Amino acid sequence: MDDIDKFFSPERLRINWESNAGEEDNGEAVSLKDNDVFVMFDKLVDLLSTRFKGDAAEGLEVLMLTFRNMLKGYFLPSESDDMQTDRKELKANLLEYINEIEDLIDAVELMNSSSR
Repeated sequence: MDDIDKFFSPERLRINWESNAGEEDNGEAVSLKDNDVFVMFDKLVDLLSTRFKGDAAEGLEVLMLTFRNMLKGYFLPSESDDMQTDRKELKANLLEYINEIEDLIDAVELMNSSSR
């Protein structure tokens, strides 16, 4: 199993799913110690940059930059952000974007494996 597969492994993610299963999103910003989400995000970006080259890497770089900004809006909202922004909507947008990134990674891997 390679690093990206480990990062997205259901076993690893299930721990977070189970620990958050009973929690409701009350609309408040989440306070993270040492910006754990962004540390993990940077590790993922590093993994992707070592795995993909060329056009695929450039496309993923653009997606990941957008995703980082979305994460900042969700986890680190600024005072100037519209306070009416629905956190559940932001969360849904993040999850949808994750699916788009995953689909692109799958497509690039399929393309790379068929060209070998």
